[in-house]
Amino acid sequence: MNGNLHVVPVMHFGVVDVCDAVDLHLRAMLHPDAAGRRFIPVKGSSSLFGVANIRVSTSRPLPTGCLQGS
Repeated sequence: MNGNLHVVPVMHFGVVDVCDAVDLHLRAMLHPDAAGRRFIPVKGSSSLFGVANIRVSTSRPLPTGCLQGS
């Protein structure tokens, strides 16, 4: 985390707004049919490169590309 990484691996993962996750947890907690089941909230997906570019103010350089072959 020292800013020396100029590329990131090609990796995507699910993302969700924390308010939507809270809503799902509350609904599952209150619904009798949800007992013993698992729920994974996902509203979309993002990549490490995408998340890195969300950061608008930083003193460290952001990645400029993705590693090939990842």
